Amino acid sequence: MLLVAIFLGVAGADAQNLAALPERSDTLQVTGAGPFLIRPLLVGGTVRILHAESVVSQSDFLLDYRQGYITFRSVAPDSSFTFVAHYQFIPLDLADSYSLWSEAGEESADGRRGVENSEIRSKLVTSGSITRGVLAGSNRDASIESGLRLQIQGEITPGVTVRAALTDENTPLLPEGTTRRLDQFDRVFIQFESRLGQANLGDLDAILLGTRFSSLRRKLQGASVRSNWLSSEGRFLTGGSFQAAAATSKGLYRSQNIPILDGVQGPYRLQGSRGERFILVLPGSEKIYMDGRLLKRGLREDYTIDYTTGEIVFTPLVLMGSDKRVKADFEYTTNQFTRTFALAEARVGLGRVNGSPALVLGVRAIREADGDQFSDEFGLSALDSLIIAESGDGPAVSSGAILVEYDAEASFTQYFGDVESVEGEEVVIYRAVDRQPFPDDKVYRVTFSFLGEGSGSYLRGAGLSNGIVYEYVGPGLGQYEPIRLLPAPTSQELIDIHARTASLAGIVIDAEWAVSRLDKNRLSSRDSADDVGNAYGITIESDPLSLLGSIHLKGRGEISRRNSSFVTFDRSRPIEFERDWNLSLGT
Repeated sequence: MLLVAIFLGVAGADAQNLAALPERSDTLQVTGAGPFLIRPLLVGGTVRILHAESVVSQSDFLLDYRQGYITFRSVAPDSSFTFVAHYQFIPLDLADSYSLWSEAGEESADGRRGVENSEIRSKLVTSGSITRGVLAGSNRDASIESGLRLQIQGEITPGVTVRAALTDENTPLLPEGTTRRLDQFDRVFIQFESRLGQANLGDLDAILLGTRFSSLRRKLQGASVRSNWLSSEGRFLTGGSFQAAAATSKGLYRSQNIPILDGVQGPYRLQGSRGERFILVLPGSEKIYMDGRLLKRGLREDYTIDYTTGEIVFTPLVLMGSDKRVKADFEYTTNQFTRTFALAEARVGLGRVNGSPALVLGVRAIREADGDQFSDEFGLSALDSLIIAESGDGPAVSSGAILVEYDAEASFTQYFGDVESVEGEEVVIYRAVDRQPFPDDKVYRVTFSFLGEGSGSYLRGAGLSNGIVYEYVGPGLGQYEPIRLLPAPTSQELIDIHARTASLAGIVIDAEWAVSRLDKNRLSSRDSADDVGNAYGITIESDPLSLLGSIHLKGRGEISRRNSSFVTFDRSRPIEFERDWNLSLGT
């Protein structure tokens, strides 16, 4: 701030101030173009340079008013001359730099050496390790593996503390889901905390609780802040808090019912919400329920999981059969889109009853959406984008067949495309090339997509030379179709308003209203009538009443309603809700 004020005074001094500043003339004999030091903190508009009793034009030199250096233009390096500088200046002697403490080993103004200030720096406690290793094998070249684990904790300024955990392991492996405790291989977490609140950076676990409809757990990468911005000492406003986060979401939430086979402990594969078979499950995000009971992960517990393939195997402690009801809640990623995540929540307390706020009001807003650069990420053509825009909320598909030149040495299976009549319609049926093509034969490279049992016309088989071959078996008899499933970007938003009051003696009232919006295809304006949904809930609960000393009576009433378009970010009902109320799954 001091240097800024000085600079403004140097550049914009008025006539009254100039009269109070000292004036000086210096004669300098120099060689070359410079730069040459006149004096620091020159006042703009007061500097005149004379050479041979003639005023030098300002276009013939460069002048640094702050440092006081002058550099001449068009002067040869071996040219010697004398010039006179007339100027006014600000009479301040400033050092080049200032610091709160002296550098280690450097003497301060009072004669003490900077090393004595190490007590202040020692408030930061660091620990960690660096590992190096060499891997070699009979079927691989030798390679060097390295890892870093660093922890920092302490006070950086009075009242502000920092906690940081940095890990960087040179390994592509995910943690093994065979133990109850997981080690994260690559993680960055930095937290700053003071009496006003805290700020977090890096890998975050967003946990929102306390409401019916907007509870959430997410693994994120980004930043979050939390503050208790209002003191609880007031009469009318009796406390308030705020939190917000902006990040990229590591995965998508999914709840899946797993059909169990008699006597088969596994593996059972988890799939994406659109039937994706090859997904990466985020380590530690899964919750596996059996008959309403939350299972424990581990070889000596109930199940193990391979996060890379998304496969679950149940241990002998849990004997599986077709009568078991198994449901999995988990987060997964398919690396299709970069998903952004944002949330904000504010709470405020009003009034006071028995030392607590009489009324607590809260607002929570959450948004999660796929990024806008999906066309660049997947290389979608203009026709693909048009197909997605025309598909609405339904699946967007394009032909999986590409016309190619026949290549007897191709590393992929090639197909003939024959037009045949199937159920009164002409369709192209693809059959693997089993002979030398005739001049008028068309050869294709075909991509097949898995649609599920009984939803396709092709079955997967083994070829003689070029790997996998898909064989046509008829409509509804196969699992695959010669189509390419195009990814559609989605977005989800939710706003939740909730209130809780205990102003009536012995009665607590909790009310909540929420509105959600789920756009299954951001590129399309079709099928948008069912994007928005709403829900509300009211709970009235009384304090326990004592009857005859040993009998306690407590009352509770609750009503909750949501329409079919309302969607939450996480599970908002008990795991056995459908069974308890005799509802079909997904109601």
